[in-house]
Amino acid sequence: MRNPLRLLGIVSVIACLAGGDLSARPRTFVAGQGVRLKTEVPAGYSFATQTNQHGMTLVKLENPVWNISVAVIISPEYSAEAEGEEWQKNIVVTQSADFLAQSKEQDYKFFPLKPVNGSGVYCVFTDPEAKRPEDLKPGEYLHVVVGAKVIRGAVMYFQIYNNDVKSAEYREVFDLFINGFDEA
Repeated sequence: MRNPLRLLGIVSVIACLAGGDLSARPRTFVAGQGVRLKTEVPAGYSFATQTNQHGMTLVKLENPVWNISVAVIISPEYSAEAEGEEWQKNIVVTQSADFLAQSKEQDYKFFPLKPVNGSGVYCVFTDPEAKRPEDLKPGEYLHVVVGAKVIRGAVMYFQIYNNDVKSAEYREVFDLFINGFDEA
């Protein structure tokens, strides 16, 4: 799947952000309009955040060894309806229509996210042409996992680009949305 980085429609492509220290470490950061969040950044991942003039915060994690890239947009807008599954599905559909059109999946297959705090949903899309990572060009991936996570005070839309949704390396970063990206 190509990596168009289409995040919440409002946000234009933000330049790739790079982190320094690549050892596993906890991170606390301010997102949107003052929401303090925390997450554990796995070893080997760069970590960077940037907030635009609209209060949207982009969090970027990358691991070039495992060829996994994560983009999370955190919105300062929050309403009670965002806690509902239908709203979460709608935001995923709205933001991932291009992925569905480019994938071998014919429709959205939603899975519950089941985070420790909050709620969410996600879908997996697969490149229809590539059979193995070796078939891909640089910057392309076999899978993109897209989803929404909502906790009190923060609405997140995430994309995880990867080549193996069954690998321990993928699971480690996916688990950030179960156990991390939570209130500090």
